[in-house]
Amino acid sequence: MIDFHSHILPFMDDGAHDIQMSMEMLRQSYAQGVRGVVATSHGRAIKREELNGYIEQRQKSYDALTDAIRSAGEPLPKLYLGCELSLNTEILQTEAISSLCIADTNYLLVEMPYTPWTTQHFESLDALSTKYRIILAHLERFMDHKQHFATLLDFDPICQINSASMLTPKAAKDVEFLFRNEMVQLIGTDMHNLTHRPPNLGKAADKIKKIYGADCLAHLNENAEAILQNQSVSFRKFKPKTIFNMFHK
Repeated sequence: MIDFHSHILPFMDDGAHDIQMSMEMLRQSYAQGVRGVVATSHGRAIKREELNGYIEQRQKSYDALTDAIRSAGEPLPKLYLGCELSLNTEILQTEAISSLCIADTNYLLVEMPYTPWTTQHFESLDALSTKYRIILAHLERFMDHKQHFATLLDFDPICQINSASMLTPKAAKDVEFLFRNEMVQLIGTDMHNLTHRPPNLGKAADKIKKIYGADCLAHLNENAEAILQNQSVSFRKFKPKTIFNMFHK
């Protein structure tokens, strides 16, 4: 499995606060069957100098963590560099956005705003989508904006959900809605630490197989592999295998 959304890089944001925490997050991920982790630290820079500073800091953090992985001499997931770019109406003023794409591909992970979505937001997204393949981060968090989903899908995005949503009863209906409407192509932990936002992809994978079937999990994994090779993903609808609630024991 590949964890396609994580805040595992140390010293970057509200994620891992040191290398020791990053390493333990990697160990726990590997124990759950994860073989690749995409490091997607928050990117909110607008001005060019802010972006350059972010890229420099991100590279230093990535280099420090990869050195620690190498020195550890133990089986750990492979680390891929990316970014979780916050969409804003001024984002197009920032140059070198391509540096934020995942693992030197043309895929860019974008977080929609939690404020009301405006015409300007969609214009920014439209402009980005002409240059990059957009991956929308944790779409299930934006069900309050569901009236805008049709417009969102006009940009042909890839949609990612968080593994915690597969493990949270209150998110069950939202996740099912997205699966039924061909709006889940990737999964990631969005892990930040070892406590309240920990590595949990293994548990989520078991839940996906139980509710939606092994072919659904394979679909998500195949898409993750395809993106890392800068290839196209596939889109499929999935329905629960039974009439029972997804959290029925």
